[in-house]
Amino acid sequence: MTGDQRLLLQTWIERVMSRPSAMCGVFTGDEGQSFSSRARPWDEPDLLINASLTADGIRLDLDSYGARVPWEISGVVQVEEAEHPWGAALRVVTMAGERTEVVWLV
Repeated sequence: MTGDQRLLLQTWIERVMSRPSAMCGVFTGDEGQSFSSRARPWDEPDLLINASLTADGIRLDLDSYGARVPWEISGVVQVEEAEHPWGAALRVVTMAGERTEVVWLV
């Protein structure tokens, strides 16, 4: 992970932690719209309890519907600022072997 990618992720953490209740959205899929019933902005946000950068990604500790959900995003190869239906976001591309995945951090 490059220094610029780390900076984007760190800035996202700081931005989310400054929101009321640390509201955020974490979505998968290239279009970032695979959230069906969560289609309306901030209807059912996740709450960021804690986050930290790792050597090759980011570790999140979320409160989702009252349940604590740990989530590690590793193998980060690309991080870019983008627009998601919920608002300004980071589009994060990960790679594990031959498989790539897109995660949106809003």
